[in-house]
Amino acid sequence: SPAAQEMAREIDRLGALPQGDQAIAIGQHLAATATPAQAPAFLDALLKTSDPAIERVAIAALLRTADGAVVQALAQAYGDLPAEHRGRVLQVLEGVSHPAALDGLTRVIASDTGERRSPVTMSALYGVASVGTMDSVDYLLRQTATDNIDLAMMAMERVRTRQGVEMIRAAANGSKDHPDLSPSVRQNLGRLASTVDAQLRP
Repeated sequence: SPAAQEMAREIDRLGALPQGDQAIAIGQHLAATATPAQAPAFLDALLKTSDPAIERVAIAALLRTADGAVVQALAQAYGDLPAEHRGRVLQVLEGVSHPAALDGLTRVIASDTGERRSPVTMSALYGVASVGTMDSVDYLLRQTATDNIDLAMMAMERVRTRQGVEMIRAAANGSKDHPDLSPSVRQNLGRLASTVDAQLRP
């Protein structure tokens, strides 16, 4: 898109600047004002750059703007990256906040059918928690009825929205939306909700 192409040029200009306050300020501005339409440019930069400053800017921008397509592209690129660059992909997957990322995250999780879950899948589950919407928390609650139960519980510890915590508590108390949860799962969810709630309080 034209927006992504223009942002790619801005990122190139940032990479050409000497290190210092000006480069830091411009990088922070690009990350803070990034839009979903510009996300492909940050995705490309993240996968290719060896410049730590551009890596930081791209991660900060993608945490806010990555949608489902960007999330899936990151997951697919993970195995082809040098080992020292793979952490940047996991960092974005774990911390995404855009509601539009949820569909991509759940597709990444569904595509992992191995007995041992990959780091990408674990990060995607954490990302679902990071999104923190009703839909994302509902997805994690439904995962407690699958082989992913332990991972889903770990992910729900990272829910940081009041709405999300109330959904977990409602499921623990016998919500009609999740009638198939066992008593032990409900008990664990109740403890989890209390722990997360305590962390949210100022």
